[in-house]
Amino acid sequence: MPYLEHQPIDFFPRNLLQDEIVDPRMAMRRVFEEDLNLPATHKYLEKWLVAVFYDRRPLGRKMLVVIMALQESILRLVEAAHLLHLEDPALRKEMPMTVMKGAGLPEPALYCGDMHEHGYTAWDYFPRHLTRKEFIDPYRVFRKIARYKQLPEWRDVLQYFFSAAVSGERIYECYEDENVYITCQLLMKLVEAAYLVKVREV
Repeated sequence: MPYLEHQPIDFFPRNLLQDEIVDPRMAMRRVFEEDLNLPATHKYLEKWLVAVFYDRRPLGRKMLVVIMALQESILRLVEAAHLLHLEDPALRKEMPMTVMKGAGLPEPALYCGDMHEHGYTAWDYFPRHLTRKEFIDPYRVFRKIARYKQLPEWRDVLQYFFSAAVSGERIYECYEDENVYITCQLLMKLVEAAYLVKVREV
C-alpha cells in the first residue's frame, strides 16, 4: 500500500505542545518522565516490531493498549527529532566525554544519569542499538530519521505497524517497503538517542 496523500498541515508537529515546538528537548524529557520507562520500552517495542513480521493471532488487549500508548509517544519523539534536525548545532549543550576506549561500559552518567527505576541496572539503560559515533552524538540519529522519511511518512509507518499488530497480519501484507528492517532499526535508535538527550541536556 502506498503512502497516504499528504497536505502541508501534515508536516506540522501537531502532537507537540507549543513550548515543546520551541524546545523539542522538552518533549523528549516529558515523554520519558511521564510516559515511557526506557528498559520497559526496549521490551515492548521489540515485541511490537517482532510481531509485525509473523502471521499469528492478533495481540491481546493489554498488549494493544501498551502499543497504542507507545505509538503516540514514539510519534512525539519523531516530531521532536525532525525539529532538532533543523536546529542550529550551536544551540546544543556540549558534553565532553571519553567513551569505550577500555573494557567495560562507559560512565553511567552519560546514558542513564542517576535514575535506576524499579530495580533496573545501568546495563538496562545502555543504548545497545547505537553505534559508537551515535552514542557520542545522538543527533546523528535524528539526522538519519529526518532524511530517511518525512514526518508524514513516519506517521503512516507507525499506523501501518499498529494495524499489523491489531490484525495479526504480516507487515508486508499492508505496507510496501523493501527497507522495513531499516525502519525498525531506526525506531530503536530513536528511542535510545532521545533518552541520551534527555539525560545529558535537559
